[in-house]
Amino acid sequence: MKGKTAWWGGALAKPWVQLALRWLSGLLLLGGALMMMPHGDLLADGNPPPFMRGAAVMSAGWLLCLLVRRFPPVWFWGVALGARLILLPMEPGDDVWRYEWDGKVQNAGFNPYALAPESDELRPLRGEIWRHVQHQSITTIYPPITQLGFRLLYATGLGHLGFKLAYLVADLAICVILARWWGRRRATAWAWNPLVIYSFAGGAHFDSWFVLGLVLAWRAVRASRGPSAGSAVWIGVSAAVKLISAPLLAWGALRLWRERGRRAAITYLAFGALPVVGAMVVFALTTRGWPRPPGEFTMVARSAELIPAIFRGLFGPIFGINAPFGVMLLFALWPVFRRPSSFAVCAERFFVVFLAFAPMVHGWYFTWAAPFVAATRNWGFRLVGASGFIYFWLQQRVQDGGPWVQPPLEKACMWVPLLAGFAWTEWRRWRRR
Repeated sequence: MKGKTAWWGGALAKPWVQLALRWLSGLLLLGGALMMMPHGDLLADGNPPPFMRGAAVMSAGWLLCLLVRRFPPVWFWGVALGARLILLPMEPGDDVWRYEWDGKVQNAGFNPYALAPESDELRPLRGEIWRHVQHQSITTIYPPITQLGFRLLYATGLGHLGFKLAYLVADLAICVILARWWGRRRATAWAWNPLVIYSFAGGAHFDSWFVLGLVLAWRAVRASRGPSAGSAVWIGVSAAVKLISAPLLAWGALRLWRERGRRAAITYLAFGALPVVGAMVVFALTTRGWPRPPGEFTMVARSAELIPAIFRGLFGPIFGINAPFGVMLLFALWPVFRRPSSFAVCAERFFVVFLAFAPMVHGWYFTWAAPFVAATRNWGFRLVGASGFIYFWLQQRVQDGGPWVQPPLEKACMWVPLLAGFAWTEWRRWRRR
């Protein structure tokens, strides 16, 4: 067995094989982006199949690039930037209309937490943006600092392009940071990941802001060799963009509690809360009213979920609401934070547990842990860079007259690579330890 492995490794190491792999993987990523670009509007009839074909080609390039051992600067940045620029003109995901609407509402002096798009008070603002907004009976669910970002971006008057460029800047900042820390080969975990490339340059999702905050927190942890005020503040900034990262403050707080006592842990949590509280105050001073917690939509909404779908299938409507899974999540997260580990490993474990229990999962959520793969080489979050695209087939299911529900086979194809790869990485980590 070792002889076969050595032969295989030797064959891959040959210069001409590496050159062929580098060219093939890069061209597949660029070619797949070209195939995908005209079909970004997944609500339009007939767009999901060619979109998925482009995603499959990009995914093939992504999986091949895992065999490449050297990425010259021109090739690394040429593919990373080229694929993003190809997707920049793409019609973005439908969420961007809500981002623009929330910005428009704020610039008109109204509070998007208090007034749903269908409210009579907002009737004078209706137009093209309003017609495209989904769930018009629901007030916004995005945190205050994100709302302020929407407000500034809408004020530029650049429309979709302005929002995309703002998310792309954060995306590329992560590429630069990872390339400087870990080298270009490991930085492909983010820079060449097709799901990452699509989600921000093509789909225009604001999650790159949230992930950048976590990467800067990770940078602060590495600089101070442990939890510090800087890392707490950056986790707080990330949480102010998307509240999901707030539990990661427990990593530093519990570690400080063990090493320095309760006061240090409380101080760390206070630094983490500062960006969230500050954003709420700024929002309240510049808009009519305070932010409000999400409404009923988050209590019942489902999308591509894993454990909630299993429980609903086994036990019926009793698990049709989301509250029980929040309680389960708290118990499931305790081992993640209780065991000492690096920030990168803790973040990966947190995200895989969170996503498994989350009632609402979207394809771009699988990018959240992608930067940490540069350090951990986690196979789960590598493989889901390809399998995560299966989520978008839900759009075709709706066009065919079906419900927004993943059938078991699609769900397995999307989730099994993540969970199996993650388990394999954890097993190898356990063996080394």
